[in-house]
Amino acid sequence: MKTSALSGWNGLETEVMSFLLAIGLLIFLPFTFPDLNAQMVSVVNSLADDEFAHSYDFQATPLFDESMDGVCEDSLHRCTLRAALEEATNLNQAAHVTFLGSLSGNLTVNEFSGAFAPPDFSIIQGVRQKVIIYGSNFTNSILFVLGNGTAITGLGFANALTGIIVGGELNLVGANIDPVYANYFHHFSQEGINVVGNNNTIAGNRIGIAFDNTPIGSPFGIFISGSGNLIGGTGPGAGNIISGNDKGIGLYTLSGSTYIYGNKIGTDLAGMNAVGNKVGIDNIGPNVYIGNGTPGGMNIISGNTESGILMGTFAQNNFINGNHIGTDASGAIPVPNRDGITLGPGSFTTLIENNQISYNTKNGILISGIMTPELESDMHVIDGNEILANGNAGILLTGAANFNVIGSSLTGILPPNQIKFNGSAGILIAPGQSNPQQNTIRRNSFQDNTNYGIQIIAGQGNIQPPVLATYEDPGQGLSTITGTHPLAGAVIDIYDGDANQINVYEGLTWLGEGLVDPAGNFSISISSCDCDTIVATATDILGNTSEFSDGAGVITSLNDPLNELPLIKVAPNPFQDLVTIEFVNRQPGFVSLKIYDMSGVEIKTLIEDHLQSGIYMSTWNPENRTNGIYYYKLVTGINNVRTGKIISIQP
Repeated sequence: MKTSALSGWNGLETEVMSFLLAIGLLIFLPFTFPDLNAQMVSVVNSLADDEFAHSYDFQATPLFDESMDGVCEDSLHRCTLRAALEEATNLNQAAHVTFLGSLSGNLTVNEFSGAFAPPDFSIIQGVRQKVIIYGSNFTNSILFVLGNGTAITGLGFANALTGIIVGGELNLVGANIDPVYANYFHHFSQEGINVVGNNNTIAGNRIGIAFDNTPIGSPFGIFISGSGNLIGGTGPGAGNIISGNDKGIGLYTLSGSTYIYGNKIGTDLAGMNAVGNKVGIDNIGPNVYIGNGTPGGMNIISGNTESGILMGTFAQNNFINGNHIGTDASGAIPVPNRDGITLGPGSFTTLIENNQISYNTKNGILISGIMTPELESDMHVIDGNEILANGNAGILLTGAANFNVIGSSLTGILPPNQIKFNGSAGILIAPGQSNPQQNTIRRNSFQDNTNYGIQIIAGQGNIQPPVLATYEDPGQGLSTITGTHPLAGAVIDIYDGDANQINVYEGLTWLGEGLVDPAGNFSISISSCDCDTIVATATDILGNTSEFSDGAGVITSLNDPLNELPLIKVAPNPFQDLVTIEFVNRQPGFVSLKIYDMSGVEIKTLIEDHLQSGIYMSTWNPENRTNGIYYYKLVTGINNVRTGKIISIQP
């Protein structure tokens, strides 16, 4: 049966071209597409890849005869994948290969014939992974090698050393057009996809995870050494599911950039359950963009058994922006990694901003260095993130972790991090082979971290917190705080103090700053606030920031004993069955206490009444509601409003 002819581009080709144009990869290439009407179209009707599955009709036919007639037929009158690709290569044409609709099963690659190698600008189009390209030798066979401009869609790949080596430019593995065109990659002795070339796209694939969400991965889901490659995308269906591997994505580039957008790395297809890699993204190269700050570019990097993201030796100038790390897509359901982000020895200048880094079993962010110039972990900037309810520290700095900025620096104002509800400390600075130094921590918001907002066990130049002396409010809209510190020129940051569950005060809201004068004194004006207490940190001229000032801070008024108590306490938080909200009503008047869900919808009114001065307590049981994040809103008096998060982790 003869099944081929020359043809123009059909619907899928148009969609692939539109996809490549939309992501802007065509502009990188110095070459152009060949004549689109010179494309050999074949329909594969056999899954054989034996010694007869080549591009000549009869074994005795000369190479230049029927092997170049534009007809896909082998010695046994079959159209095999190898015959289709060889015939197109002989004709110096791109191939457009589809598979007979009734064809289903494994196409085992003949190890003596080697990998399939489509001509440039070919399309190999399967549907719903009905055909699986299967290796005959798990330890050394390679299934496909791509040159330039080839699209491979809708196939399964399994049981080989490597599934696809992407060697050239402008190749598309997978598609964001329709899930039926996704490729599945399972069970390789090295990697599912090896991207050696530049400016390629890997989109919409399922890598390392079976249909039933069983992990059947590889040492590497995707291994990347080329530059300019896009993993995923921002459009519907463009993200890959990369789960169940030792390393989901391994980045070992020397130059250029890599873009990782819109993927689920470590979860199932729904993004709600862990099917972890050991490490979600392992990077030792430069200029990797993980997320782009838009909803479509958000990666879910959750459920990995070690680090969600690991920045290793020589990882520099990398960007982690707008991802969910340790949660599902909503940010409310825990899908923890062990550590959310690890900035390991030898990494530097990573920008981490606008991410939700929550529920990880150990640390939200771990910054760890070794005291040699090549292996310190330095000059990272962390701003604008929600770092909530991690099992140990929100951020742990240990060893030679130096010159990092968390929040604002001494010279630049950046969005604050929300560092709350973490199991040990909001920020923990601990010894390793050396002690962390010159880490600047300013203008963040801390709340209900179990032990401390900032805890320094060693390092930071042994800087001590300031001693606060007085708070004066003459009633004209400004207040003055005075105190002392031994380091002239140090910056004192003033915060609204908030007591955690063991009654240690943290800085909830940044209120203002000032400098220590040569005599060791400071006097700082801030807008008058309805604060229970005032606490402060000191940052010396080298950038070392202290813990928060000791004790209960400075009481803002001493006229009423009730003013010496925290305005509100929420415990336990996170909670399983029941949470208690205790608050102080300082003046008789109307009081409202309500609970809201994440979308701002009121779900429970706990108190709405006129109350006398005193201490009040209310409890809330979410009953049949799912675990996640809720908000309380307490209104006392006129415009005295306090809000905060309550995290439910019901079993």
